Amino acid sequence: MVKMAHDMGFPNSAQSLQVLLVEDSPTHAALISDAFASSDRPLHLSVTSCLAEARESIANHPPNLLLADLLLPDGRGTDLLPSLAEDVAYPVVILTSHGDEQVAVEAMKHGAIDYVVKSAQTLSHLPQVCERALRDWEHIAGRREAEKKLKMALEKVRKDRARLDAILQSVGDGLLVTDERNRIIQMSMAAESMLGISHNQAIGQPVSRVIPYRELVEKICQAAQGEETWEPMDWTLPNSDPQSPRIVQVRTSLALNRENQRIGVITLLQEVTREREIERMRNQFISTAAHELQTPLTAIIGYSDLLLHQDEYGVIDAAQQKEYHSYICSKAERLSRIVDDMLDLNCLQAGKKIPLEMACCPIATLVEKAVAPCRSASGRHRFDIELDPAHPTVEADGQRIVQVLDNLLSNAVKYSPQGGRIRISSQASEDRLRVTVSDQGLGMTREEVDRIFDYFYRVDSSDTAQGGLGLGMAVVRSIIEAHGGTIAIDSEPNRGTAVSFTLPLPPP
Repeated sequence: MVKMAHDMGFPNSAQSLQVLLVEDSPTHAALISDAFASSDRPLHLSVTSCLAEARESIANHPPNLLLADLLLPDGRGTDLLPSLAEDVAYPVVILTSHGDEQVAVEAMKHGAIDYVVKSAQTLSHLPQVCERALRDWEHIAGRREAEKKLKMALEKVRKDRARLDAILQSVGDGLLVTDERNRIIQMSMAAESMLGISHNQAIGQPVSRVIPYRELVEKICQAAQGEETWEPMDWTLPNSDPQSPRIVQVRTSLALNRENQRIGVITLLQEVTREREIERMRNQFISTAAHELQTPLTAIIGYSDLLLHQDEYGVIDAAQQKEYHSYICSKAERLSRIVDDMLDLNCLQAGKKIPLEMACCPIATLVEKAVAPCRSASGRHRFDIELDPAHPTVEADGQRIVQVLDNLLSNAVKYSPQGGRIRISSQASEDRLRVTVSDQGLGMTREEVDRIFDYFYRVDSSDTAQGGLGLGMAVVRSIIEAHGGTIAIDSEPNRGTAVSFTLPLPPP
């Protein structure tokens, strides 16, 4: 490989231009060298005679311009072109001794910017050809750079759009995006499920054509006219169970561009069936709580007034006084239980666990404490106690377990209005004791069983007409879970209910 340095330059070139010539003819190489030598601008010309040398030179010192003879001892000059990707920042001019259109097409097809048929005259003008090639290449390189940046920008937009689509599709609430002509341009999977239409069916279609709910369509169209913003609307969505419709809260908002022009509407569909049911139960709870508190308070105040003003109402004998005191005490205990339930609810809703004072407790004693008042209050029920004699004690907060049993037994009595057998049994399993309270009463449906542990929920049966705040079973489950136990219910309508819970056995 021969290197020759001459003075030649091209417009706006502050440094020597690096030119690589691949030519196996010494005569032609000399003519080209002489042609470049006539210029007074900086140029560094490197001469190689075969492909192997050219590839080595390119690898070590990439040129600013490549001049390659078409026919070389080890191949064709165009063989250098496939390795020149679009990122290579220099042009290639092919030199040939036999020029025709086919040669030109082949050279251009392989990526050459120009070709020259070698002769003494053409080679003498080669610097001008190269200067033109560099100018053309500068334009081509600029266009390629612009295309590259455009491709990168488009790819970024594509990725951003894909990411946005993925985010929108995974939004838990239903989401609809419509353009200024009320055509759907995006929707989440939750919206597909709520509206019963697929993404492919909806995209590009007017809302009035694909959404079968007039009320929702009207709200979206009103929002598009700027008539509404984020004022929510409760919308009843048909359900498979006509008795349990789904309630969806609809919010719409105008989408504006940077010029504050309307470009569409964003519609959020949030299912609030559960929230509305909780609100309903909470309102019912407030009403029920007021009634449940008022009833025993009225009795306590009335009987206390009788005892305090015997001179006005007449002297009451000892038996009556004892009866009145007993009545006042029972009503006060009822008030205490209501207050305890409300305090436990407040504790649970604050995210706290129900406090426990653990000790080794005889299960028979706890059961008897809960059964005794029920047995004395109800003459229509028979209470059978069948406890596992091999495991007489549990590791528990005795007072809390009595509260659990009292609640379960109270429910068993309430929902067995015709009387019958109420059974309390226990059975050990590994390190747990399973306690079961079963009755022969009205029982519950599967839906009632599924909701029995909800706050404020009460089994609604006209046959029972029983009071209560709807907190008991929620508190019961929290107490059992605080002990590390579990609770389960087995019930069928008109076939009674069995509630089982587990407690830890004391260590051996």
